[in-house]
Amino acid sequence: LAARLAELGEEKGDAGQAQDLEVLGENRGEAGEAANAALAGELPPERLGQVEELLTICERVLRRRRVLRG
Repeated sequence: LAARLAELGEEKGDAGQAQDLEVLGENRGEAGEAANAALAGELPPERLGQVEELLTICERVLRRRRVLRG
């Protein structure tokens, strides 16, 4: 997540892209906590759900970026 946000920088695209990037930025700490928890063992179901949601948003950001760039 940190690498994705750094790569995208200030690039915002359309309103949906800007909103998704904002959500990712706001959840950066949670993603780090989930990574540390995963290294210590299995993730609890609620944490796993958060990670899946963030990954879905990351994928959407990448798809939208390709479309917006043509």
